[in-house]
Amino acid sequence: MVVEKLQPPDSVAFVVAYLKSAYASRGETAPVGSKIRDPRPPKFTKVRLMGGFDPDVVRYAPMLLFECWGRDQFDDLTASALGRLTFGLINALPDANIGCTQVVNVGGLAEQPDPDSGAARYVFTKQLYLRSEVLI
Repeated sequence: MVVEKLQPPDSVAFVVAYLKSAYASRGETAPVGSKIRDPRPPKFTKVRLMGGFDPDVVRYAPMLLFECWGRDQFDDLTASALGRLTFGLINALPDANIGCTQVVNVGGLAEQPDPDSGAARYVFTKQLYLRSEVLI
């Protein structure tokens, strides 16, 4: 008898792939990833897993932090535009019908300059409800 087991999806990889595609379709050239190259690209979006839980048998609810940078400390308009675009795209995930059933706002879009470089940065946190993956 084969019993199915569930595992949480790789939520960071899921969101990074989604944002890369959504950015490209809108002409946005900012790279997206879970790690920052050195030197950091002029514009960049970082996605980081902050935790998660299983709300039911078939879904996993990761909490993700999104960080959107501008070029430098004077580029708050670019950082804001990238943050607002990313915020909207994440809110639209359930409508994309690709495995996300719900998005919950944990921390709204806020200006938070990078503590190391002083570069303009906007951040927000979302809880996503994603379908778990089946293991056999």
